[in-house]
Amino acid sequence: MNYDEAIDTLESVVGKSLLTEEVQQALLKQLTRIKNRISDDKIYLGIVGEFSSGKSTLINSLIGNDFFRTNSLQGTTTTITKLEYGNRVDLKIVFSKGGSLIYSRNKTKILKKYYPNEYDDFGIIKKIGIRVLDWFHLNKADKYLLDVFDKITTSNEISKTLKDVTVYYPSEILKDGLVVVDTPGTDSLIPAHAETTRRAIQEVCDIALVITTASQVLPRTLVSYLDENLGEVANKCIYLITKIELIRKAVERSQIQKVAAQRINSFLCVENPQVFLAPSLLSLEERGIIERSGFTDHLSPDERKSLCSNYTSDIKRIVDKIYREKGSTIKHKIQRLIISLRGDLQSEIEAKEKLLKEELEETHMMRVKPLKDFMNEFYASHTVFQYSYIETLIINTVSSHKSEFKNYIFDKIDKCSTKDETQSTMESSSSITKGNSIYDSCYDDFKKVLSDTKSSYVDNFGEFKTYFFKMFSIETFDFEYTIINNPNWQKQYDFSYDKSNLTTFPLFRMFKSLDSIKRQMKDDVGPKIDYAFARMEKHYLSCAKKSHADIEKQMEKVKRIFIEKYEKVIDKRIKESDEKEKKINSQLDLLRSNLAIVGQLEINGVAYK
Repeated sequence: MNYDEAIDTLESVVGKSLLTEEVQQALLKQLTRIKNRISDDKIYLGIVGEFSSGKSTLINSLIGNDFFRTNSLQGTTTTITKLEYGNRVDLKIVFSKGGSLIYSRNKTKILKKYYPNEYDDFGIIKKIGIRVLDWFHLNKADKYLLDVFDKITTSNEISKTLKDVTVYYPSEILKDGLVVVDTPGTDSLIPAHAETTRRAIQEVCDIALVITTASQVLPRTLVSYLDENLGEVANKCIYLITKIELIRKAVERSQIQKVAAQRINSFLCVENPQVFLAPSLLSLEERGIIERSGFTDHLSPDERKSLCSNYTSDIKRIVDKIYREKGSTIKHKIQRLIISLRGDLQSEIEAKEKLLKEELEETHMMRVKPLKDFMNEFYASHTVFQYSYIETLIINTVSSHKSEFKNYIFDKIDKCSTKDETQSTMESSSSITKGNSIYDSCYDDFKKVLSDTKSSYVDNFGEFKTYFFKMFSIETFDFEYTIINNPNWQKQYDFSYDKSNLTTFPLFRMFKSLDSIKRQMKDDVGPKIDYAFARMEKHYLSCAKKSHADIEKQMEKVKRIFIEKYEKVIDKRIKESDEKEKKINSQLDLLRSNLAIVGQLEINGVAYK
């Protein structure tokens, strides 16, 4: 199987995939790990289980020595811990920010860092001796090595500074390249621990041993963790039941094994799971590695022998299987990366297609309808104040004020008590004040008509700009309309009343009644009031016509300027859109080509003969 060709192809696809830099870097990092894994002859066996599930005892039984402390008071592993072959026992600490310390050559630094008080208590001769041995890489394992190991692998604070910790041990089972990887307990309350375990199993290990105890077979907490974090590799795991030697009856031990297989199949959807019994405590006792604890005294000699023999052969089968399946494990990692890359490429294609659709929709109106036609259609259905409407408003308001003033004067005449008072009605201060007020009101209403006319144009153009932006997504300029309203246009009240039609001399008025004079006064004043207001109306209509024509002229100018300016903007936008469309289609072609390449890799199973 030619993995190099597959990886080169994947690197090429990722490099020109158009994915975000963050996604590209993550994929390239995975490829680097796979390449490193291919060139690494070691086999990595992960150990996964809950706190106090017997992981340390299991590891001790695998290496054939009571090396790792099993006292629960020591705490649970908080960082990735590797156990691999070495000619002698040693410890390597790798820091997350780079750099490492090895016990045999850096014992002084390690003790100063993690056990400063104990190191300070050393005599000068001992300190010098440790330093000399550091120079020659000859410091040997002692109690401080295990103390340091326990401290750094069970401290949450220290684990934050570490990438991983490796213990080198001269064990036969490790000699051919097997590396045991211990991980934090899956039931840890610290989320970072769960992530550390997930990363170790998916990125470092070739296969995992999932540890569960005979007293609590595959508890719900363990199942949930496996399902959420190791779901896709659950079928690649091997399941070991520890503390099985504590169960008294053989039939119960067999039943526990069946129950575990059923639970794995039901909860993790793993068909025919590999489940083995792991009497690791008994194995240590029978080989004389530890003294008898008394927990296994209920077992007969034959049971002890049978359990240990089966355990030894099962471990050998598991190790042989791991060595045989290293290639398929690497292939599986590549296939997982391919699936991930395909998903990323497909998502990017969908995002580009959506972007292209939005771009085409955004410029559709620009392409099919000239701006002039678009504007004409809008204004055909959105009218402003026409002059005929303005004319009607002015006529009505002048007529209303004329009626008010005429009614006021006639009422005033009716209330006069003498002939002289009647004849002086128009010269009275109250009549003059009322006349001024009425004339001012006429002008105010005239100004309001002009203002409303302006507002109708401004609002209409504002509505057009909103509609234009909705269609074309282009922000437009504001145009300031001005309306002609000359203060000199205001008509002043100046009612010069001619009494020639009335008897003005008191001697002649003697021969007329008061009612007759009132009637004659109304008949004379009424037409003059009508005439005065008719002149005012004609004047304001003329002014309004001029003002309306001016604002219409401004509107036409605005339309012309708008079309001239934004036709260029639209042309530029269409050209940019064409370029963008071309670029997106080019990107889509590249993405689809890359997706096809990756799909072919997956179809071929990454197999190259």
